[in-house]
Amino acid sequence: MCRETRGKIEELRSQLAELESEFETRSRQIADLRDEHSRIEARFRSEEEELLASQALLHEQEKALEEEEERLRRRRGALTDLERAAEEEQEKFQASASALSDTLACFPRRLHFLKSLSKFRKFVSGQLRATLSSAELADGQDRMRRLGEERRELQALLQKEEERRSKLRGEQQQQLLLLPILEQEKALAVTSRHFKEAASFSAEIK
Repeated sequence: MCRETRGKIEELRSQLAELESEFETRSRQIADLRDEHSRIEARFRSEEEELLASQALLHEQEKALEEEEERLRRRRGALTDLERAAEEEQEKFQASASALSDTLACFPRRLHFLKSLSKFRKFVSGQLRATLSSAELADGQDRMRRLGEERRELQALLQKEEERRSKLRGEQQQQLLLLPILEQEKALAVTSRHFKEAASFSAEIK
């Protein structure tokens, strides 16, 4: 075997070693990218589940707020009807008492009746105010305000998470674009292994 042929064989072997090293490097890069892709997908699924849970909680809070508002409206309406009925009853009693005003014998009883009726109306008004007190209304309004703030905070968080997911999705797409290039380089490295077979065959011929 002449020196020139041996030199070519050594050169081919050196190139083959470099290509095999490049092949291993590309294989590791592809494996790393696939692992990163799997991690990103798992994180996406976890974040999506958390977002769905947050949205469900927000929906429940909004529903509870609507039910509370409806309950307060019904209660206010019932108390208003009760007060109106008490006023109508007082008017009826006053009309009946006025019809007896010309009878002096009925005066003490009428006076007592009017005083009792006045006390009754004050009692009803007091009960209405106590039942639907400003403190209760303020508490309900405060609860509505807090729920509104929590809803706005959650919506801001959802928006922030969506932006982060969009950014991660862009990074993932960029990595996916690299995969075909690395696969092609890997295929070239595999093809280059034929250099070794050719060198061996050439040596046998010599």
